[in-house]
Amino acid sequence: MAPPQKPETFMLSNEAQQSLPQDAQVALQQVDNRALLNTTVLVSSANLRAVKYFLISAPVDWTPDQYIRRFLLPTGEYVSCVLWNNLFHISGTDIVRCLSFRFQAFGRPVKNSKKFEEGIFSDLRNLKSGTDASLEEPKSAFLDFLYKNNCIRTQKKQKVFYWYSVPHDRLFLDALERDLKREKMSQEATTMAVNEPALSFEFDSSQSLFEQLTKAQQANSSSFSAQQPSSFFSIAVHLAGDASDRFHAATTDDPPKHASNA
Repeated sequence: MAPPQKPETFMLSNEAQQSLPQDAQVALQQVDNRALLNTTVLVSSANLRAVKYFLISAPVDWTPDQYIRRFLLPTGEYVSCVLWNNLFHISGTDIVRCLSFRFQAFGRPVKNSKKFEEGIFSDLRNLKSGTDASLEEPKSAFLDFLYKNNCIRTQKKQKVFYWYSVPHDRLFLDALERDLKREKMSQEATTMAVNEPALSFEFDSSQSLFEQLTKAQQANSSSFSAQQPSSFFSIAVHLAGDASDRFHAATTDDPPKHASNA
């Protein structure tokens, strides 16, 4: 996608811009920066809403011969909702993919994938086999199906999670809090703040992260220049609203590979 065109200065040539008084050049640059930030926020917000809409509604309206529904993340990776033995599932690998994108949208892309993934899978141990997940033996028919459809990277013994048993928001908050605490203690984090709202957020270890994000959202919403980060804070914590148009545009109901065992 081509970068958004500057809204104000594109009407002036470089020479014309340089001929303006210094204070006018600064003012124009501030307008441009604000508009470009607004464009970035709108795109990221829409992407986050679409992902969360998929996580809420993927099991709805399936055809009788359908076994898998896939969603293309902005990162270029797919996340899949899989129907097996009359239950909807999501793999641990796909959960990590969702969270990685969510951190990226929050302004903290993952820089240590292995350690980040280990933390998420440690949290997923709280989801119990039988009530929250199916524990699959190595190279089971289900794991074979998931592997062939790029939902998992290995067919070793593992849990595959029931769709609505996965607390995606809680996993995000726990992983973010771990990294923020590491930074407070001058330890290496698995993600790095490079964009808003992560750059503006100041973590207080004496309060819960949810409370801090909520307060940041409320505080930032009072001024125009801070409204952009506040929308990120809101999406990071709360379930998204209706994004059905983007959901249908980005979702595929591709025929699965070797689905006859389902």
